[in-house]
Amino acid sequence: MANDLQAAHRRLSERRHADETFNIMVAGPRGVGKSTLLQTLCDSFSVLHIDALSEGERQMYTGTDDADVDPFCIFDTLSGTTHIRRCHVRTIDPATKHVVRVELIDTPGIDARDDVAASACVNELCGEIERRFRNTVDEEMSVRRSSVERTQHVHAVVYVVAPP
Repeated sequence: MANDLQAAHRRLSERRHADETFNIMVAGPRGVGKSTLLQTLCDSFSVLHIDALSEGERQMYTGTDDADVDPFCIFDTLSGTTHIRRCHVRTIDPATKHVVRVELIDTPGIDARDDVAASACVNELCGEIERRFRNTVDEEMSVRRSSVERTQHVHAVVYVVAPP
């Protein structure tokens, strides 16, 4: 009984001291600069470790590994995003020196001129948000939680609009 209580206390302590995690999704019409915004955000981090990109693009980047490779060119800002892309990055909060994990979620542009395509795109984004929230709730409700605390739900959706 004492061992179970100590183990539970240890797990709770680990969760309290886990890295902060934020999941940010960027959405909006085609061509307004969603990928560029995410790339600019990555460029602003003083320390950046790229843990993983979307399926098919999984690799480990670190800003100091190879001078010939630009690890900060994460999002293709020229050809347009055709599917939901995710990038897990770790950075350090300069004020507190704590590690902050950020998942950046780039989305395809919503074509307002085509109601069917726009509806399909919005449904895909809503489905992604709902799936992630469901996964987080399921994890919180489970008896045995994951030892690695990484929330999956989307904390913020930034909707980018075209300038006037």
